[in-house]
Parts: sequence; C-alpha cells; structure tokens
Amino acid sequence: TQVLNNLRQEVASLQEAWTGQRPSAIPMVPEELTEKDFYSRASVQTAYEHGLVPLGLDMETVEPVTWNLAKGNLLYLTDKEEQMTALVKHIAKGKQKVIVLAPKYHNLPEMEGVTILASPEEYLEGLDMMEFKIQERLEGKQRDHVATVVIYNLTELVVELNSEALDTLAYVLDKGTRAGYGSIVMSSPLITKHIDVVSKTARSYKQAILALRLSDQSVLTVTNRPVREPQLEEQEHYYVSDGLASKMKVLMV
Repeated sequence: TQVLNNLRQEVASLQEAWTGQRPSAIPMVPEELTEKDFYSRASVQTAYEHGLVPLGLDMETVEPVTWNLAKGNLLYLTDKEEQMTALVKHIAKGKQKVIVLAPKYHNLPEMEGVTILASPEEYLEGLDMMEFKIQERLEGKQRDHVATVVIYNLTELVVELNSEALDTLAYVLDKGTRAGYGSIVMSSPLITKHIDVVSKTARSYKQAILALRLSDQSVLTVTNRPVREPQLEEQEHYYVSDGLASKMKVLMV
C-alpha cells in the first residue's frame, strides 16, 4: 500500500505541475436525455444564439442536430400526438415566434410566445395575416428566421381547412422560407393517403424527423436504409436530410 500511496502522490503532483491542455472526455449520448441536460449544453445554447433550432443530439457525434431553414421546411412523422406536442414545446424555446395551426380538438397546452389557431375563423384570419407579412418581407428581402409555423397533426387538420385556407397555407409553406417564415409539418404516415396541395407539398420536403422506422413509412426515400432495421429505442428518432438518415436522441418520448 505504501508503494500505491507514493504513486498516487506522484500522479497528483504531476497533475498539478501540468498546465497544458488535457484531452476532453469522449462525448457520450446520455441513456436518458433530460431537458436540463439538453438545454444546458454549450453547443445547444450556441445554436439557439445563432437563431437555429436544435432538434436533438446526433447519436455518433453528440453534437446538436439543427433544423437548417436554408434547406427548407421540416416534416415530422409520428403516430403519437404527445410527441407532436413535445416538439411544439421544444420549438417554443427558440428565438422565433411560433404560430400553430391545429385541429379543433387538439391537446396542446397554452404556451408563452405561441399562438394557436384552431377554428375556421382563426385559420383564415391567421393565414391572411401571414400571407401579408410574407409578401412584405419578400419585397424587403428579409430572410432571417423570425417565425416558425407549425402544422399540427396535418391529416386531421386538412379535413377542417376549406379550399381558401388550404391555398393560403400552401402559399405560406411555399414562399415562407425565403421570408423567414419556416414551417414544420407534423403528421402521421397516413399523409401519403391525402391528395390535397398541402399534403403533397409536405411529402416533398428534403428534411425530416422520423419517430418511426424507415421501413414503417413510405413518405421518404432513404438511400442508406439498413437491411435489418431494429425498433427505435426510447427517445431515438431519425433525422433525414437529402435522402440520408442518421439517428439522434430527442426530448420527445
């Protein structure tokens, strides 16, 4: 034990004497990702400061996966409405104002900085306002990300939108990104069954988050799809960008 103690003292004095840089610990994705852990990470804070929207942590690099508005709108495919709600809460933490179009019977709570439109009058009024704002910003060439429009539970929502609201929404989705109005369309995989203009548009998005296996959906074509695809673990989602899928750890349970 004396030898061990001597060694320990020697190591301690060496460590004290060393003033150079130390290698940082190998980053690991935590077993369970808590809000506290996620939001307190320096890399996540930096992303928010730059006006980006962090979606989760890459399972390999442990860096935040962010929604890149320059690449267009985002599609979130999930069967669970509570996951849609969790993502809305998460989006509300960003710098942008958030406008949610939701079906009449939704279970979204009131959130600070979030406007929820959930009736025919609100849809029309809200969409007209957005269309006007987008036209104004397009003319002024203002592209910075100021607002995030969330299309909540699309397959249920489209049934409640009349043709005028659908057309205006299609305009917001199409032109919004160039005017700082980014959209996130949240839907079940049944989006493939709908032939309206909004569902068609959303199916063509190049960026998506999937709460289900690649083999359990037919919306996105992914080039690096594994042959034998295991079930996703809890808090595990796919992030798909330009046909390539990678796994990330998310706050949505």
